[in-house]
Order: sequence, then structure tokens, then C-alpha cells
Amino acid sequence: MLHFITGPMFAGKSKYLIKTINCYMHEDNSLKVLFIYPEKTYRGYFCRDKDTIFDSRVDIMTEGEFRDENNKNSSFIENIILNYDIITIDEFCFLEDSGFFLDLLNKYSKENDFIVATLDRDFKRVVWDSVAYILDSELMDAHTELSGRCECGKRGLYSKRTVYNTSQVVIGDSIYKCECKDCYENDNTYTV
Repeated sequence: MLHFITGPMFAGKSKYLIKTINCYMHEDNSLKVLFIYPEKTYRGYFCRDKDTIFDSRVDIMTEGEFRDENNKNSSFIENIILNYDIITIDEFCFLEDSGFFLDLLNKYSKENDFIVATLDRDFKRVVWDSVAYILDSELMDAHTELSGRCECGKRGLYSKRTVYNTSQVVIGDSIYKCECKDCYENDNTYTV
């Protein structure tokens, strides 16, 4: 099963992912969970709610650690699949090698439970390639689409970058805001 969680910056994707994990573990005390995240998004915590604490049954690995272990040990992925009930991936769009993880989802998501959280679009409102692949495939069993809150009070659907930089990936919470369609289109803080 693949549960896909998407939305703009500040929509609570990571927090929703963690709450989902906690709900599953509350229902079944024997669950083991692996939480994977890309190194480039490390904030020292896993969601903006810094009080979030993981259960001891959750093992945490970076994308690099996961791939390095896989390169050292040919049976690593099979062991992961056997030893964990749920595999979660946060900030999926920022993975260095999303193809590796798309292959993992293609191969194992019918037999194993995966929960993946990610931005749906970049600051230009373009859907990330890895996200588009999952949305367009038959991999996904459930899709939770979150929204944030725009400063005007409306539902925020877009991630607005507030500094000039044309790179698709620029990490930093302070240079983004969540905006509704009207504010996004009328806000000239940064013009693409």
C-alpha cells in the first residue's frame, strides 16, 4: 500500500506523516517503522513542530545511509522489507536519487506499507517529476492533499519563494510562504 501525502510549504506534510505513523503504532504495539529523509532537508527536527518526538519503534535513516547500506549489502532491501511493517519517506521531491526510491515503491508497495510525504509543486507551480510519476501511476492507494493558510486567510495551495533564485531547489523555511492562488498571482515579491 502506498499512502501519498502532498501539499505546499507550511501545509503540515511532515507533521501529518508523523501523526499517521503514531496512529498506526497506537493501534498495533508490535509495528516497526523506518523513517527515511534526504540529507539536504535536515532541519535538526522532522517537522516544524519541534516538540514532535518519535516512538522508539521508529528507526531513522537518511537517503544516503539507506543507499550506502544497500550498496554494501545486496540483501539489505529484502531485510528492510522483512523487518519493517511501514516504510516512510519524508520530503520525497528532494531525494538525490528519486529513481532508486521509485523503483523501490514499484517493486514493494503492493506487499508492504509505504507512506510518502512531499511538496506537490515547486515555486513555479510545476509538479516535481518524481511526484508526477506517482500521481500518474497506479502505485498510489491513498492520497492526502494538504493545504496551508495564506496570509489573507484563504486556503494556501502554492509555495511562494520570496527571494530571487531560479534554481528549482533552494532549501530554507524563511524564504518561502504559502499563498492562495490570488495572492500568488498578485504578489510581486518574486517574479518567475
